[in-house]
Amino acid sequence: MPKEPQKAAQRREEKFRLAVSFAADHLADQDRSGRLDHLAYDWDTLIELFGKRKIRTLHAIWDSTLPERREAKAQVIAERSYRDPLHFHVARGFVAEMVGKGEVLPICLQEWAAQLIGGTAPPAPTKRPHTPHQHRNRALVLGLLVERLRVELRINPTRSPSSPPHSGCDAVADAWNGLVRGFDRDRKRAFPRQTYETVRNCYFDGKKIAELEIRQLRAFNEWIASRPEVPPRKD
Repeated sequence: MPKEPQKAAQRREEKFRLAVSFAADHLADQDRSGRLDHLAYDWDTLIELFGKRKIRTLHAIWDSTLPERREAKAQVIAERSYRDPLHFHVARGFVAEMVGKGEVLPICLQEWAAQLIGGTAPPAPTKRPHTPHQHRNRALVLGLLVERLRVELRINPTRSPSSPPHSGCDAVADAWNGLVRGFDRDRKRAFPRQTYETVRNCYFDGKKIAELEIRQLRAFNEWIASRPEVPPRKD
């Protein structure tokens, strides 16, 4: 091999190894903080973590939602609970917490709770689809990590099939698989091996999700800014 191409190949290899180390440190930090568990395929873990987070989110929405919109929000929760086991778990936990606090349930959730207690509700859904929450979380964590490598280390996110495996998606896949190898047997099953192709899908999907959320946040802020100021109450 000519001297210059050999040096260029060595530099690419060193840069790639730096990217793998960077990604591995980031994923290890995510794991230590418990955030990586949201990426697990394990159903019980997903129910436990997502369910609790979703219930907290519902309470936050409930406290900030206008009374006339609460019934519509409750209707969505009730309808999804009949076909999605994850939302059934969320609805049951949300209703239990509201009843425990002595809060009044919306009419549709009153009916849902009465059917559940009286044994007349349809059986709880048991089908466990590949939920969008799992893929969304993986896309954001892995896909946006690839984007960080592009911005901070100038690593190309993707590559052609004939190119050496030195892309950002390759680096994130290597870092992920290296981290998971240190897990115990039961936990490994919840974190399947990643490949260039799976991380590439996360990269493109993660960018779309992030862009959508930014647009939604911008629209929400514009809506808040356009609302007339409410004069202070005079007691």
